[in-house]
Amino acid sequence: MRLLSRVAGARIVLRSTSLPVLVEAARAGAGIVPLVEPWGRTAGLVKVLPLDIPARPLWIAIAPGQRERPAVRVVADEIARLMGTRVGKT
Repeated sequence: MRLLSRVAGARIVLRSTSLPVLVEAARAGAGIVPLVEPWGRTAGLVKVLPLDIPARPLWIAIAPGQRERPAVRVVADEIARLMGTRVGKT
């Protein structure tokens, strides 16, 4: 909301802390939503204007001893792929 409020003529029509709710509202035609590009592509949305969102580290929290479980590894790797990065071994 703060990012879009800087866009001239922008009007906030929905506030939510749920990104999936905001994505579905945009898909339904309610307006635009600030998203990282991979998520927008996955949701079938079209990029309409660039927003200068500073890059921040993204952490995936995995319980101790679970990182090497095949199912956990597949999900973590897919999240990393969608976000355009890789999962570290720290």
